[in-house]
Amino acid sequence: QTQVCARIRYNQDQKEIDLPGTRAQVNVPLGEGVVRLKIDKAGYDLFKKATNIEVDGQALRIVTDAGRIGPFAVHFYTLYLRPAD
Repeated sequence: QTQVCARIRYNQDQKEIDLPGTRAQVNVPLGEGVVRLKIDKAGYDLFKKATNIEVDGQALRIVTDAGRIGPFAVHFYTLYLRPAD
């Protein structure tokens, strides 16, 4: 088990937003229970290899490609997750 530091945002309502990293899809509807994580490069490297992801005791799965954040170089990544079935 490995832990990473992340900024977590829980989406409690359903709305349409532009998802980073999807490029071709605009206004993709996100349902309740979607979690947005903003993590650094070290954390992102661990997430790419992870088979099980747990946030605050809830099993989640990645539903988007990573959005890269940084004006000149990538400093953080944003991922959207939803509850695992």
